[in-house]
Amino acid sequence: DTPAFAPFHQYLVTATNSRLREVYRNAISQVFELSDPAPYVSAPGCTIAAKSRDVMRVDCAAQARLTRLETYMPGWSASIDGVSTAVEPTANGLFQQIDAPKGESVVRFHFVPPYMALAIVLFILGSILLLLDLRHCGRQSEFAGVRPARKAPGDSRQ
Repeated sequence: DTPAFAPFHQYLVTATNSRLREVYRNAISQVFELSDPAPYVSAPGCTIAAKSRDVMRVDCAAQARLTRLETYMPGWSASIDGVSTAVEPTANGLFQQIDAPKGESVVRFHFVPPYMALAIVLFILGSILLLLDLRHCGRQSEFAGVRPARKAPGDSRQ
């Protein structure tokens, strides 16, 4: 009941928003669900059997545009029957779309964050440098407290 959220409270409890149903509430938050959400994956003229959020069997009567309600961002890739295909944003730029071919196929989506390869290389390099530094510190502690021997007067050895 924070004053800053008062306008939203009215929005959430009005009859015009009967699609929303409160499923959880505590002292600082409320969680709602839609009574009739859009399907996670859809394509006109296609039957879709999702095995998971990222893998699905698609059977289309004709080529169709498959829409997946997952946030579109760089790093997403898709394959249809093992062949890479472009993942594009929907018209509003929020979700993912691919072209599904006519017939039955298996569609897989995969995400790798941008610059992940660079991050792995830098991590390995940093780990190597850390190990080398620890090794160097270990050698210094072997000789801690040992003073170099003094040359005796008249000793010309190096």
